[in-house]
Amino acid sequence: MAQDQAFPNGLVQPEGAMRFALDSLLLACFAQREFEAQAPHALKNPLRQQLLPPALQAESPACHLAGELGAGAGSSLIGLLLLNPRLAGLGFELVPELAQAARENAARTGLASRLSFQQADCAELARQDGRPYLDLVLANPPYWDEGMGKSSASPLAERARRGRGALELFCQAARRLLVARGHGYFIYPAAQTARLVQAAAQAGLGLRRLLFVRARPGQPAMRVLAEARKDCASDTLVLPDLVLYGACGQNGQAYSADAKHFCPWLE
Repeated sequence: MAQDQAFPNGLVQPEGAMRFALDSLLLACFAQREFEAQAPHALKNPLRQQLLPPALQAESPACHLAGELGAGAGSSLIGLLLLNPRLAGLGFELVPELAQAARENAARTGLASRLSFQQADCAELARQDGRPYLDLVLANPPYWDEGMGKSSASPLAERARRGRGALELFCQAARRLLVARGHGYFIYPAAQTARLVQAAAQAGLGLRRLLFVRARPGQPAMRVLAEARKDCASDTLVLPDLVLYGACGQNGQAYSADAKHFCPWLE
């Protein structure tokens, strides 16, 4: 089986870490669809390869550069690069075990020459000086602040689930790393859309597109996918909902044709 066809099977995930889920695949597919439709032909910052890790310097001049904040084991960024051969990638992950797993997963999927992961804290990324160099950023921030949601017995999973002001930090870090008018792509609980709107605006990221994800028509949205642009007005377009499930199959439920078209790995 080809590497892109096998994905996401076989990814390395450290014991006790939060398992990657559908959210990470939806984020990759949303970013690919929207960036491909809008990406400039010329690079916004063609000198940015000088700022990159040596492993990416040979690849980056011909590519747009995608980053991911809180990359975990790398599933979203790997998925995006499998969908788009014109991208190189740089993932940032605070937990050393997860950053190492992401490197292994990049090698397993044949992306080691286009993709690098490094240990980094979003709070530090938001404060660092230097020239921005990312054309687009993926972010799947912790969904709960401290005291919210169900706690996990695993410290690794707990860190991925919640963090004080994590969404705001992720938005600030995205702004710091993005080139002028660069693209930021987020996934977040739909019930907290207002918070996402506010955090993006405070960071100087104008919301351009929102896509609500529902299990079935008429049910409350579970997630919202959002595209923001650095230093752009919040001229927001709400896209038609993505409905995940269609007719029931032998095992209870089957993904809808629209969902499988949106995310080819659901096949």
